[in-house]
Amino acid sequence: MLCTFAYFFQVFWFGVWKSSNPNPNHQETYSVLAMELLGKSLHELLKSSWFGAFRLRTVMVLADQVLEILQFVHSKFIAHRDIKPGNLVMGTGENCNKVYLIDFGLASSCAQHSPSGSKCQTHIPNTKYENFILLLCERNVMTNLIVLGRSHLKDAAHTINGSLKYCSINSHYGRTLSRRDDIVSLGYMLILLLNGNLPWSPIANKYRPDSAINLVLDMKLAFDPNNKDMICNSELSEFLQMAQNLAFEETPDYIEWRAKFIGVFAGQDLLDGKMSLDWDGPCFLGEAAEATCELSSTSKSSKVLVTL
Repeated sequence: MLCTFAYFFQVFWFGVWKSSNPNPNHQETYSVLAMELLGKSLHELLKSSWFGAFRLRTVMVLADQVLEILQFVHSKFIAHRDIKPGNLVMGTGENCNKVYLIDFGLASSCAQHSPSGSKCQTHIPNTKYENFILLLCERNVMTNLIVLGRSHLKDAAHTINGSLKYCSINSHYGRTLSRRDDIVSLGYMLILLLNGNLPWSPIANKYRPDSAINLVLDMKLAFDPNNKDMICNSELSEFLQMAQNLAFEETPDYIEWRAKFIGVFAGQDLLDGKMSLDWDGPCFLGEAAEATCELSSTSKSSKVLVTL
């Protein structure tokens, strides 16, 4: 269903493969998927960036493409629930500037059959909480839950869907996730791509997720999308505010926001008739060439490796 869309990788074959060991007692079976070879993820490209961040033009181009992908995925009543740079991969060859969404391991369906019995699907109702223990935790009804002599409430409170750095506040509270939460994660990701980090990035990078989850939640709750020191682009600021105000069943206005993002980079320079991205230019650390510069001093000589 999804593989027919232009921004999804091509699947050539999938099935079960058995090892060729002649001894039947030592034969093993494997689930195999043969798919299109893709390029580097946005996470890898970001680490290779000369400045540790992307230029505004590149971020806007990526925002447009990812919104088109999510519009298609969400039209099938599927929430990805793990939007992050590591799950967005660039293509190769003539598709080198096309982004692909991968890893649907945490995805869930937002659809339910119509009560009338027809085949039409509707959005699931807002049950608000996937985990009853988390409901009690948020409302401070219980401070401890003893099951078979062990406390499980603390562990439940440290359970989120998605990645700590990019998941929505709803995920922190254990609420049922929907399309709006993918849009919030996209907003956080775009800010990181433009700035190189998020306010809670140092905590999320330094500590284990179960230790940092409450600290990150507090910082997300206090984060002001109008903070121009963190979000210097007005479109991104408005986009994050819109995402945070979406209702559970509400359909995001993908077309409107794609038009706004396109308007930011429209008319800018093209490369071979296509929009040039950061990894097309010289200010990027690729693997094609290496130059070694020797810095001399009176005490010692050091070498700096620069990859162009």
